[in-house]
Amino acid sequence: MSPVTGIEATPLFKFTLLIPPCIKKNGMNIAINKRTNVPFLLPNKKYRENTKEAVFLLKKAWNGRPVITCKIQAKFTFYYSGKHPDLSNLYESIQDWLGTKHNGAGVIEDDTLIQSHDGSRKIHLCTGCPWYNEETGKRLKSKKHEARCPDVGKCPKVIPRMEIELYEFTEAKVSMKKTGMLPLGGL
Repeated sequence: MSPVTGIEATPLFKFTLLIPPCIKKNGMNIAINKRTNVPFLLPNKKYRENTKEAVFLLKKAWNGRPVITCKIQAKFTFYYSGKHPDLSNLYESIQDWLGTKHNGAGVIEDDTLIQSHDGSRKIHLCTGCPWYNEETGKRLKSKKHEARCPDVGKCPKVIPRMEIELYEFTEAKVSMKKTGMLPLGGL
């Protein structure tokens, strides 16, 4: 079902990446271009490794089909453990991997085609665990906890991953009179 329209729709692409969500901006390294001797920012090693694996898996799943060139509604679900990442930063990584630029998988022509992220969310794997404090966003660390949970910081039942659903974007037509909203500048 399309998260935008609520109408049953077949996704253009649906796939689960069994890679922990990662952020491109965190831990950037300064590198020097050997040819021009100009410094530039390079994503950290872990991100580069995840990118290589993600692009490989996405290309394999896409299986050489034609690149998507229409406007897209994307729904991403990020399952993670540890620190709470910023959702907009999580979008950046996965959109780069789906695109054709920067050695992406070639699923979509350009990430500017994504018009909406409706239905996207992040889910912390430790939520619901009696040893996790929802208010502080931290796990309770104690010897008692260590004895009961050998995988502190990991959920043995659920694997960190990213779920991707891409739909053709359709404008949701809503009457402004019905919603009581007026356009900027009035009628």
